[in-house]
Amino acid sequence: MPADDRPSFAAFISYRHVEPDRSVARWLHGALETYRVPSPLVAAGVRERLGRVFRDDEELAASTDLSAAIDSALRRSDALVVVCSPRTPGSHWVNEEVQRFRALGRGDRIFTLLIEGTPTESFPAALDRQHAEPLAANLSPVEGIAPRETRRLALLKLMAGLLSQGPNEVRLDDLRRRDEERRRRQWARLAIGAALLAVVFAALTAVALLQWQRAERELRVSRAERLAAIAQLALAQATAPEVADGDLRPDIERSALLALESLRLHPGLAADAVLRRALHAQGDRLAAVLAPGERVTGVSSEGQLLRAAGDDADTVQVPEDTLLAHSADRRWWLRGSDEHTGGGVVQTAALSPAASGPALAWLPHEWFIQRAAFTQDGRWLVTVTGAASADAASPEATALVGHTLRVWQVDDQREHTRVSLAAEGGIHGVWMDPGSEWLATLSRVGERRLVRLWPVRPERLQALACERLSRNLSPSEWTSFVGDGAPRATCPGLPVISE
Repeated sequence: MPADDRPSFAAFISYRHVEPDRSVARWLHGALETYRVPSPLVAAGVRERLGRVFRDDEELAASTDLSAAIDSALRRSDALVVVCSPRTPGSHWVNEEVQRFRALGRGDRIFTLLIEGTPTESFPAALDRQHAEPLAANLSPVEGIAPRETRRLALLKLMAGLLSQGPNEVRLDDLRRRDEERRRRQWARLAIGAALLAVVFAALTAVALLQWQRAERELRVSRAERLAAIAQLALAQATAPEVADGDLRPDIERSALLALESLRLHPGLAADAVLRRALHAQGDRLAAVLAPGERVTGVSSEGQLLRAAGDDADTVQVPEDTLLAHSADRRWWLRGSDEHTGGGVVQTAALSPAASGPALAWLPHEWFIQRAAFTQDGRWLVTVTGAASADAASPEATALVGHTLRVWQVDDQREHTRVSLAAEGGIHGVWMDPGSEWLATLSRVGERRLVRLWPVRPERLQALACERLSRNLSPSEWTSFVGDGAPRATCPGLPVISE
């Protein structure tokens, strides 16, 4: 065979240039050229790809002799694929291409793709039933089989025939089975890839959500701290001994309401202390002055002082050993320690789940702990520091040190309450009611002995505040100090004062 006659196309696609035949030929052209033979068959000696496929719309340049160009392409093609439909017999060119290819002595390399109808009504005249074997593929719709699957089976039938040459026969069953195995592997890889993408997307979403939650939390904390500072200033102005002429003194309730709004946003020591002091500043039953010869014997579960006649004696003494307290169920133990002190910390308390076990948390204090007690349910811990010195000759030297009341949440070891009474008579006695709801502290202010009542639990403090207050913030107070959306009731059920 002359060098120019050597095949350079794996197949020549013959079809009638009308729709849908043209679209099927275009699909077939791309599918044949891009199909990759499964690797096990390639290892057995089959070509990895079929090679170039001729289709006149793609391969023919402008030519003055179309017949000669088609004839050249047919001579250089290894096989002929005829797209057949009921429209095909009416095409002179399709019939001519079949005749010319058969004249080259390659009648056994003619394959058909039936897209509609039956072979009798769809084959060109040059493809009579005698020369139509093998019938390579059929795209006619089949009930119960998806069109996509029908196309895949037709492509595999054509590929099996086109790849088979001489002794290298490619069986359709082998090709189909290997192709199915490859598809399953591809779907598995896609599933794994999709799962990995889902995991990555979920991780990115989780990170974004955490960042958003952190930003929201930081914003709430910042707003809570600002409101606590405003509440503290309002309390200082409301309780100042003198007010300049023309200045409007804010009432104590404003500071309590602002402290409640701060605590609603985020629990904070400053807002808790302001709320406790605001309730005491109202001069109600949360504080009492003991009469001469009267002493405190305890606190009732309703928050009433229990008194009796007799000399008062200090009830707060420095413990002689390191064990400060344990919960009623002995699940939690508190021991005094000098570890982790410094930087203003004089003594730490080691909170542990066993009497002598390792510390779960270190609770810092500015002075030595003189009293500690767990609530009955073990959820809260109260600690009290004493005076820096017991030197009666110079009590003023240490008046601003120690005498601090703290309330801790045991589960997360977080401090919720810190009230220092060092400048307000100190803490010389401490009592807690049997239900662990109320705490009483004894202070000495000159010759007076002042007893203050404190709700132990922060949630009880906030509920008590709403019970004792007489109003909510006014619209102007809300706008000026809170400024977060429309005004709402800090304590539901209380009236809003008029502007």
